[in-house]
Amino acid sequence: DPLDPANIVCNADLCEDAMAVEPSFDFMKSIGPLLDKHYMGARYPGGLPGGVPADVYEEYDSERALEIARDINQFARERIDQLPG
Repeated sequence: DPLDPANIVCNADLCEDAMAVEPSFDFMKSIGPLLDKHYMGARYPGGLPGGVPADVYEEYDSERALEIARDINQFARERIDQLPG
């Protein structure tokens, strides 16, 4: 069941797996959880202690999440481009 929280893969776990191939993903492991909190709140809005996402998140939260996502994306793309073959 994709909605079962046990089946959710978090960014920190993905970075942990990527570290087996590229140790520099250790840096991203500390940033990944910053996005995980947004995913969980948007996916399961009833799980937010302060109410629905529209009541909890502000514009700054979304701007910061987008900035982090872009940084992670750029970092991953650069590492992929460096792979042989």
